[in-house]
Amino acid sequence: GMSYYPPFDSFPIPVGGMIEIQKLIKYPENAKNNGIQGTVVISAEIDENGNVTNTKILEGIYPECDKVAVNAIKQVKF
Repeated sequence: GMSYYPPFDSFPIPVGGMIEIQKLIKYPENAKNNGIQGTVVISAEIDENGNVTNTKILEGIYPECDKVAVNAIKQVKF
């Protein structure tokens, strides 16, 4: 039979979809009060079991927001 390997750069999706990450994000109060908004871009390494093993912030917006985003990603399975 034929084997199919997804392209190396295919984007892994969390179990339950991206909404699972969004559910875990609690917007920091002081970021809200300072009108900080934007998108935190994070690269994540995922092991063969779907666990996030390493993260790197590529584009941060505010230290507390960045931390919240990283913590959310680390809690989901891919």
